[in-house]
Amino acid sequence: MDNCDKTQYRIMIKSGKEVTEHGKKDFPIKLYDHFDQKCVYRVEAHWHDEYEVIWVTQGCLKVIVDGESVYLKAHQLMIVNPQQLHSIVNESREPSHHYAVVWDSALIANKVNDLIEDKYFNEFLFSQRRFKNIVIELSAYAACQVCLAHIIELFKHQPECWELHIKIRMLNLWALFLEGSFHELVSEHRVKTNLSIVKSIISFIHSHYEQELDLDEIARATNISKEYACRAFKKSTGLTIFQYINQTRIRNACYLLSTTDRKISDIAFSTGFNNLSYFSKVFREIKGMSPKEVRGV
Repeated sequence: MDNCDKTQYRIMIKSGKEVTEHGKKDFPIKLYDHFDQKCVYRVEAHWHDEYEVIWVTQGCLKVIVDGESVYLKAHQLMIVNPQQLHSIVNESREPSHHYAVVWDSALIANKVNDLIEDKYFNEFLFSQRRFKNIVIELSAYAACQVCLAHIIELFKHQPECWELHIKIRMLNLWALFLEGSFHELVSEHRVKTNLSIVKSIISFIHSHYEQELDLDEIARATNISKEYACRAFKKSTGLTIFQYINQTRIRNACYLLSTTDRKISDIAFSTGFNNLSYFSKVFREIKGMSPKEVRGV
């Protein structure tokens, strides 16, 4: 199904910004459906231009958005705004299942600047208003759950006029989010200095992960002190800089393992590891399996 991805939510990141196309240009929305049976689910810190709704149906996921941690349990959801730095991890070591609906505002915003556009969309489109990164209890907002469930069923079965019905229900969901007061004005004085620095560090890592990296080099490249870089990065992503470097290297190693027949040792060295046994150790810690097992999947 073109717009429903039941595989791992694989993110193609360029300099930390996600460049995966969610849906199609003329229908910019996609559903991701992920069951983490091995209890190792993790999406590294990234950002994108679309809105995202994360709905947990089983287990517990930790979502870090702009440096703030939110724990989502079954029957809870949250909204991530465009350009927000966010990561997702299963820390519970128990199986989890969640849906992610990712869509561009162009799907539901009107190209004509009428009353609807002006009253319900423009403040969001011009970054004057955004949704709060809070836990939304679906038990208290049953209409949101019903609406999302309909959207998921439409994606999975694609009956006649399914795209039209999805657009209608996405407009309905937007209205429910507004009615629920899940939004706030964005203060002009709310300077995101730390997030700007963290995005610079992430971009540098993605451009140089194949090389040997140290904190001195990263600090020089981003024009900040090592101490400040480490504190800002840990607060915003929940990871140390070197943990993020290893995750980036392993994610790229997984891609090479699944798309090429290159030797595992070559892949290890080409993704920034200079020791094969250390590569295997880090790989298992992050993925819960060996490189050979990933290649065999």
